[in-house]
Amino acid sequence: AETDDTMRLIGVTSHAYDYTDCFRTGGVDTRVSAHLEWIDAQMRAGCADGTRVWCEEEGVLPTTYNDLPEETLAARGLPMYFADAPSVGEMAAAALKVLSAHPRGFFLAVEEEGSDNFSNCHNAAGMLEAMRRADEVVATARAFRARRPDTLVLVAADSCAAAPQLVAMPEKLGVIVRGKPLPKTLPDDPATLDGIGGRGTVPFESAPDRAGAVFPFAIAWASFEDGGESIVVRAEGPNAADLSGTLDNTALYRVMRKTLLGISE
Repeated sequence: AETDDTMRLIGVTSHAYDYTDCFRTGGVDTRVSAHLEWIDAQMRAGCADGTRVWCEEEGVLPTTYNDLPEETLAARGLPMYFADAPSVGEMAAAALKVLSAHPRGFFLAVEEEGSDNFSNCHNAAGMLEAMRRADEVVATARAFRARRPDTLVLVAADSCAAAPQLVAMPEKLGVIVRGKPLPKTLPDDPATLDGIGGRGTVPFESAPDRAGAVFPFAIAWASFEDGGESIVVRAEGPNAADLSGTLDNTALYRVMRKTLLGISE
């Protein structure tokens, strides 16, 4: 946000990787958990005195999801996503309502962290739900851009978390069959398989295609970590044409800086 000609940061990062991250790059590092009570009190006070714009949730937002394997969630009786927590799409819509009022523009970064965390704990159902929720954010952003064509919408990722792969094959092979529990791995392949409830459960099923056919599929995992694979980037709006071909990730920063501040190399 801005005050006159000064850029001002609203919000903080919860942590850096270690002390060298801030030491070497000048990042912002705050242990947010130590200040939650104060933050909650300030948010509620702002709703009480009318200084806050958005008060559908007066205090600190509740936990959104439980990033644990499906088997652990089932054993503990926990949901993947809490029904009473706002979705990332709802939070993005609220943020756009506030930020778009600024006459000189804004920068909004939105992340559905579940697509990363659920992948890293091999929860395929959670990952797919997180991706659906992320799609809602993209739809919200594109709808906003339709009203404000001067907006750049950019979709990217920080990694290919756990390298999930959708696996499908003809049912006649007897490996991935509707209604039949999946094997732990594919034949002659050590990658583990997830179905709708985790390991050893029935496969997912696709939505009907144009011919009405439904196909079973599983999710295979390559690791428990974020990988260094290339990622797909999509952009729409001003300077989107600058993002084409194979690029270093720093190219995204240059396009965002050019769009927001008019600075280009």
